Parts: sequence; structure tokens; C-alpha cells
Amino acid sequence: MMPVIATQIVFVAAGALLVGMASFAAEPVTNSNAEAVITSSYTDATAYQHSVPLQDEKLQKLFSDGLDSLKQRWVMPFLPGGPWGRGPLSNGESCAECHINSGRGQAPLAADEPLRSMLVRLSVAGKDLNGGPLPHPIYGMQLNFQGVPGQVRSEGEAYLSWQENKVRFADGRPDFAATGSEWRTPPLWGLGLLQAVNDHTNLLHDGRARNATEAILWHGGEGNYSREAFLQMAKADRAALLKFLNSL
Repeated sequence: MMPVIATQIVFVAAGALLVGMASFAAEPVTNSNAEAVITSSYTDATAYQHSVPLQDEKLQKLFSDGLDSLKQRWVMPFLPGGPWGRGPLSNGESCAECHINSGRGQAPLAADEPLRSMLVRLSVAGKDLNGGPLPHPIYGMQLNFQGVPGQVRSEGEAYLSWQENKVRFADGRPDFAATGSEWRTPPLWGLGLLQAVNDHTNLLHDGRARNATEAILWHGGEGNYSREAFLQMAKADRAALLKFLNSL
């Protein structure tokens, strides 16, 4: 039985990957129709897996290699210069196991569902030599659900149960130069395709927002002004804003 860890534990949902984030029309591009193609023509589950047509041959190869790496499973033994995949330090043997269709991860839908698209970050009080979180002396920075078959056992399995309460958006956990109330906003490209690609519309770092409206309303601090402006909008204006966000 795994010992209780009396430390800070943070659940982080897998965010959208940069690979395949921009999805545009695939027809040839000329100067005369360049503006017209900056609109996605893909609206199915593969929408995040198409490259920008304006890329040159070198960038297109980088994109293709990146997409292959996304799907590459862990191999053993390692080959110098060969494909590796993710390995036992990750939740899956490939990035694609958590980032289905190159998209976002998802929080568990039930208490008995294991954390597959989320990671459990661990730390103890204090900071490391670089100013980052201080790893747990035994388990390090992350609870590893996998091991090496026949050689190293997994550290344990995590399950998440919850009840709805009014809480702050910030978790109070500093991470290097970022305080526990500072967050990086990811690109909004492809926001309107979340349902088609991931079969859900959950947003924010832990998936607590069920849609764009909830994501806006969860914001505080520097986002207070924008949240209040959203609340004060006429119903038609809010609908127009959400329609714009879903067109990205």
C-alpha cells in the first residue's frame, strides 16, 4: 500500500499540444488568396492534425516529424538517434495516449476512473536551487503510474473524487518565477473545435471550466476587469463574443 504523502499535490490536465494546433485549408496558396485560407476547412476530429499550407518544405517536414513523435510509443532498449516515445516517467507510452487527436487532456468523469490525461505533481515546502518547487525526497516531482515491466514497479495509482465548492482559481503553488496566482494563457486557436476533436469542452489548467463562459467567469486578479465586463454585457453581445471565440 502506498504511504500517505503529506505534501503539496497539484492535478494538472494535459493542455493542447502545439503540434497540429493550427489547422487551415489544404489547397495551394497564392498571394491573391492567402487571406482566404486563414480559415479552417477541417471541422472533424482530425482538425488539429493538419499543418499550415503556407509552410515551406523544411517547416512541413518538421511538422510531419513532430506529428510522428506525438504517436511514437516507448521503445526498449533505446537506440541512439532513434525514436523513444514517452517512457515510464509519463502517464502513457506516447504523447497521443493523453492528447487524443493532438488535443487537450480531460479530467476523470467519475471517481473510479484513473488519471490518464492528468499528472500528479508533488513537492514539499521550500524551493530548489533554481527557485522551483522542491521535489519530494522519494517520489520526486511527479507520481509515476507506470514502471518498467519486470524491473521497476509503478509508484502507485491516483484517483480523484470531488464535491463542488466556491474556491479561488489560484492554487497558491509557486513555480519558479511564477507565483501561485499567475497563469499562462494558452493560444485560443482551435477553441471552437474542442468538442469535435476531444469530445468535451473543458478548459483551464485542471479542466474545471466546462466551456468558454465558465473559463471567463473563473478569472480573477488581472482578469477581474474582463470578467466584470463580460458579466455586464447585453445578452446579445455575450452571444456575439462567444460566437467569435468558437470561430477561432
